[in-house]
Amino acid sequence: MKEFKPMFPNMPKPTFTRVALKPEQIEELEIPHDYQPLKKTNPNYKKFVELYGERGYELEAIPAAQLVSLLDDSISKIVDIELWNQEHEKAEKDIQTLQAKRERILEALKGA
Repeated sequence: MKEFKPMFPNMPKPTFTRVALKPEQIEELEIPHDYQPLKKTNPNYKKFVELYGERGYELEAIPAAQLVSLLDDSISKIVDIELWNQEHEKAEKDIQTLQAKRERILEALKGA
């Protein structure tokens, strides 16, 4: 993302957290390096090599179940799941209420 322009001026800029394929995970999970050479024509090549070295790794090397677990752990650290579920339930009730009102209005219009 090059530039973030929020729709609302007071809206905070998003923050990004690397959840998977961290250097320590590569070692811990014994992820094999990608045997394809890094593309030197890629505009990010120099910076990547400075940060991580000459080897590339594929996210797909981490089993899907483990990726889900890493994401769940990361999300649960920043989102109050209980509060999220409460808000979701309220939204579902609001949808049902609005749908019932819409149906009553449509019925009234048919009779008019």
